[in-house]
Amino acid sequence: TSFRQHGVCVAQRRDVQHVKAWFAGKEMNVKDSLERSLEDALVQIQKLEESLAEERHDNDGLRTELAELQEMIATLESTYEEVSEQVEDVRACIKEQLDDLTRAKEGLQAKVAEAERRNSDLLKCLGGITASASAADKNDGPAMNA
Repeated sequence: TSFRQHGVCVAQRRDVQHVKAWFAGKEMNVKDSLERSLEDALVQIQKLEESLAEERHDNDGLRTELAELQEMIATLESTYEEVSEQVEDVRACIKEQLDDLTRAKEGLQAKVAEAERRNSDLLKCLGGITASASAADKNDGPAMNA
């Protein structure tokens, strides 16, 4: 029996060693798998960090571009306001000049009408003088000839 027990013990030790070896192999497989997964995760993290850095760079560029566009918009709005004020000033000036020219035209038209009236009066006067002179010439004509 002792030999038998010894054999069982040896077998059990072999089984234990076999189980230990099997667990050691599994442990190595799990370790290798975990290391590969960790390496893969580190590579993914590095890629994500690079992508994030690119995105930040792109975002910085977009922020700069946005700031420039906002500045351009502010400049254009300011210019628009200035030009609008100048246009209003020019319109007011043109209207004032147009009103002045209209008044001057009306004044000249009145002066032309007055001048035409005087010319008409002068022509009437001249016509009367010419008729009187002509009549006087007719009346004086034979007397002077005689």
